[in-house]
Amino acid sequence: MPPSPRLFPGLSWFILLVLSLPSLLLHLQLKDEARRRWQAEIDVTAERVFSALNRSQNGLMLPVQGLQQLFSHSEEVTAEEFERASRELTQPGYFQPFLGCALVAKDGQGQARILYSTSAHPLFKTLGPLPASPVLARLLDRLEQSQGQILGSEPFDEPTGHALAALGATVGNARQSGQVLCLVDYSLLLNELGTEWLSDDTALELASEPWRYRVNTLPVVAGFHETRLHSAGRQWHYRLDVGPGFRGGPDLALAWTLLIAGLLIAGLLALVTRLVAELRQTQWLQAELAARLAARDAAGPK
Repeated sequence: MPPSPRLFPGLSWFILLVLSLPSLLLHLQLKDEARRRWQAEIDVTAERVFSALNRSQNGLMLPVQGLQQLFSHSEEVTAEEFERASRELTQPGYFQPFLGCALVAKDGQGQARILYSTSAHPLFKTLGPLPASPVLARLLDRLEQSQGQILGSEPFDEPTGHALAALGATVGNARQSGQVLCLVDYSLLLNELGTEWLSDDTALELASEPWRYRVNTLPVVAGFHETRLHSAGRQWHYRLDVGPGFRGGPDLALAWTLLIAGLLIAGLLALVTRLVAELRQTQWLQAELAARLAARDAAGPK
């Protein structure tokens, strides 16, 4: 009689584990690749948005540059010429975010005074002493040392909820000298940009310490892309956040399909192994029982 086949209760589990491990590793690899492809889509979208935003920011300097050239090519610029040039350079539909420009110069006592203005904003609308503003004071100090470079102030939030900033440059000719300041509504600029470039699954943040502004708010941030760029003498931090539904999210269908298929196959093989072992055990028991009965019959009654 052959020896009894041995049953190993943990053999089927061992087979299940060994055969499932490659499927799990492949699943993790495919998930990682899917997330990398999804992140690449986020990066491409972010670079397009950031490029558009950077172009808009650099475009804000053009009116200031135009006014600079007006002064440098004139012996004297009158209030009417300044107003006409300012309005033409910041006309609606071309540079929508502008709230007007002003010519500022210091008097004999060193106090900054508004000489010309095309703005209805409280900071610029009244000719005479420049209203107290730490932001504008810091910008004027930088402009006086800038050798004609176009510089921007840090943005600041108003009680109305709008975020403003000033762009300026030192100007001069034979009879005049001072600084041109143009006021920009950054919140309007960013919201218009968001309308054109952002979807419900994306949010944009623009920051220049200590100020930051967000367009759209996401309940869950599943991915992001950020970078730092310089414009008008300031460093800007751009960040694009995306939600889980951006472009349908990472395509994990193949990763999950292969994992499920691998686990099913491993489970089936483990089950077959268990059933074959149990069948062999049953066959051995039947054969042993038959052999004992045959031996008893051969011995006859006692």
